Amino acid sequence: MKSSKSFYFLLLIMIITACTPFGRLYKEQPRVTLALPAVRQTKPVEMAQNDSATTAPSLNFVPVSNKRDSISVGISAEWDSINKENLTTMALDEVVVSASSIRNTAERNGLINIEFVVTVPKSMQQENWMVNVRPVLMRGDVSDSLKELRFTGHGFRKLQEYDYRRYDRFLEKIIPDSINFYRTYINYHSFERYLERLKWYKRKLEERWAIQDAKKRRPTPLRQRFEMFNRQVTERDSLMLTQRHAVRQASYEERLAHINSLDSTRLIKTFYKTQKIARNKARKAMKDEKFRDIVRFPFNPEAQLDTVIYATGQVHFLYSQKVLADENSARMKVFVVGNVLNSNGNKYPLPKSDTLTYLVSSMTKFIDKTPRFVRKIVIRDAEANTNVNFYFPKSSFRLDESIDINRKGIKQVHDLTLALMTDPVYIIDSLTLLATSSPEGNWKINGEIAQKRAESIRNVLVQDFKQLYDSLAVSTTVEMNEVGNINHQEVKDEIPNLPELIKIRTIPEGWNKLRHLIMDDKHFKGNRGAILQIIDREPEPDRREWLIKSQYKEEYAYMLDKLYPAVRAVDFRFTLSRRGMKQDTVYTNEPDMTYAQGVEYLEKRKYAQALEILRPYEDMNTGIAYMSLGYDKAALRIFEKLPQSADIKYMQAVLQARLGNEKQAIQLLSAAVDMNAQMKFRANLDPELSILMKKYNFFKEEDD
Repeated sequence: MKSSKSFYFLLLIMIITACTPFGRLYKEQPRVTLALPAVRQTKPVEMAQNDSATTAPSLNFVPVSNKRDSISVGISAEWDSINKENLTTMALDEVVVSASSIRNTAERNGLINIEFVVTVPKSMQQENWMVNVRPVLMRGDVSDSLKELRFTGHGFRKLQEYDYRRYDRFLEKIIPDSINFYRTYINYHSFERYLERLKWYKRKLEERWAIQDAKKRRPTPLRQRFEMFNRQVTERDSLMLTQRHAVRQASYEERLAHINSLDSTRLIKTFYKTQKIARNKARKAMKDEKFRDIVRFPFNPEAQLDTVIYATGQVHFLYSQKVLADENSARMKVFVVGNVLNSNGNKYPLPKSDTLTYLVSSMTKFIDKTPRFVRKIVIRDAEANTNVNFYFPKSSFRLDESIDINRKGIKQVHDLTLALMTDPVYIIDSLTLLATSSPEGNWKINGEIAQKRAESIRNVLVQDFKQLYDSLAVSTTVEMNEVGNINHQEVKDEIPNLPELIKIRTIPEGWNKLRHLIMDDKHFKGNRGAILQIIDREPEPDRREWLIKSQYKEEYAYMLDKLYPAVRAVDFRFTLSRRGMKQDTVYTNEPDMTYAQGVEYLEKRKYAQALEILRPYEDMNTGIAYMSLGYDKAALRIFEKLPQSADIKYMQAVLQARLGNEKQAIQLLSAAVDMNAQMKFRANLDPELSILMKKYNFFKEEDD
């Protein structure tokens, strides 16, 4: 019973599968196959005639890409409705396909040419089907999709074109921005009629106002005769007429003012066709969504081939694409995936094809990895400087550590000193405190102030440096005799006793520093040039300061507030020397890291970056970088200057072959083989030399 149920269940699955659009494909499991082309045809090919919807295409021709770097294999081609070009034709029996799945190919100018023949079986070619073939390139574990191939049935292409026509009709309904906005989105007939009526109304108001004003000014005979009999009644009636006229005048003025105050921009908006504007905006917003809804099977403009096929048998296409080389390009693999799509949107996934392997040869095999060294000059002495501002109250010489700016200044010196005292390369020889006073006041008194303030700073730092010295560990080696006396004591990584190394130097008034501050201050306003001229020409410091103060009061006030405090800063200058170094200058050889970086770029096949670094060196690696980028003459010039080895002669042979000097190329190749017999086998990998070897039967006698 169970076996009977299983039989009926399997039968049901088979019936359902057979009834599906791709039932035959699921049953036969056909595959799109890959193969390596054995022979590349070089003779000219004929161009196919344009096909049309009404004319039946000729049979037995094959599509070829518009780049002319592919050769047709097998069947017919036609007018490509996507690329709008004729496609070349060639008969099937003129093509030979290699049975091998491994191909040696060469990298040239940083590019690798990937060629293979794609074969689509007859069973996948239906009127309402489209075969999508996506080649996949593997560089190690990294995949890279190549350009897609599309083989489309005639009925399927008609469906695509029908969808695009529907979408074009939708786009035609969208009003472009370049259209006349006034004529398109405004009811201009009504607007112009409204303007005419408004002008007529305004003109009538002005006429009625003029008539009324004239009546007021013109005396009537009846009123004049009546005035002779009853002046009181006349005055009363005249007042009533005046009031009535004023009311009418106000009404006319109000209506005219309303007409004159109308804003044309706001007025015209009342005549906008708002529904039409909103409808057009909505169409623009949904343009992409409509494309996805209407166009079910869009074209692929980036595809290597997207064309209609008419075939009586298998379809063969020679795929050729150049890819950029990188560090993973030495061994590459190619296979194809994809699907078969019918007009109802059903998909049949293509089984994974066989894998082709490409072994890529390049000039990077000749890279010279010998490290380069550069001569470096090491100087024993060095300096480390810092500038610190301290604040001293007026007439005060003691450094107040409770003030924030002074506390920060001491910490700044402390941190720098700690870093220098524990530096593994340098040791401190001395520390000089250069204290400067600002120019206000007497020059002699300023000198005394600078000296006393420097000593105050020194006293504070001495206490800090003593604690710092005691906190640092000193490693010593001690040798003692049997009695316990010390025979030898050696201090390792000696730490200087900095309190004993502090020196004081003072400048009564820092005019040079002030001059630089004035020149560099971007916010300085006033007569900068005149003040600098006084500083340069007046030799007496006190008179110099008095001239600036008396002639340029605003500038002096700014200097006193902003620049003088910076002049009072203290410079700390550390004199350093290298530990254990007795000579003033030592020459050392160190690895050239810049050159090593260039070689690394060359190994990763980043030739442009490598050449940027290696260009000044003019060595073998520079020549390889030039050669890999196609600068053949520059590479040849470098190789001719270098000592001639087998590798150098071999690369010169390749360059001469590229430049068309075949005899010189053969001579250089022969010399390279004499020096290294392995070069004969290497020549088979480089197309420039392998062609010459076949042409001139080079090494054929030796092989026989």
